[in-house]
Amino acid sequence: MPIPVHDIAFKVVSDSLEPSFFDDEVMFVMKDTILRTGDISIVQINSGYFVMKVSQNRENGDILFNSINSIEAPFTLLEKDDFSIFDKVVLL
Repeated sequence: MPIPVHDIAFKVVSDSLEPSFFDDEVMFVMKDTILRTGDISIVQINSGYFVMKVSQNRENGDILFNSINSIEAPFTLLEKDDFSIFDKVVLL
């Protein structure tokens, strides 16, 4: 399988990103890219780092971050949240 253009790669350790990424799989990441609805990104929210899917609430325009494993509820950013987008995950 060809390796996509990327800036950094991470090895997935655990099953917390299934079914999108599996244990021991490599996740390729691009820095400084524009995120769109449906993209997967590495984000910092308050003091934690997460791999989440970006979406937008159609009713009020709020940015939502959805857990990839679908067990967690979507996270809505609040004004009080300390938030940074680090990178966009490149999908094959």
